[in-house]
Amino acid sequence: MKIEEVKSTAKVQRISAHSHVKALGLDDSGTALRTGGGLVGQEAAREAAGIVVEMIRSKKMAGRAVLLAGPPGTGKTAIAVAMAAELGSKVCPHQTLKFSQLILLMCLGSFLSHGRQ
Repeated sequence: MKIEEVKSTAKVQRISAHSHVKALGLDDSGTALRTGGGLVGQEAAREAAGIVVEMIRSKKMAGRAVLLAGPPGTGKTAIAVAMAAELGSKVCPHQTLKFSQLILLMCLGSFLSHGRQ
């Protein structure tokens, strides 16, 4: 008797790290709910992101990108995905930087953190 592996016929679905994030989880006044939209915690950052989203919607903010900065594991990507979800399907939450843009950001960050010398 030969034993063979039976492969599942179930459909395989790809799930990304932040596929559960659907919105910023803010109430009508812009205050972060304890848990909402697939996000937990980071209430101040979510409220600030909500202000940016409202500024973009009302066309009071110029530019094509928002830079979220902070240490690893603080929720920058989750907040970017939530902001993109709030703004609609035409918004990409991730954008690669050109090397020249990265150098400019590094120089600007160094200038701002050390002040003029």
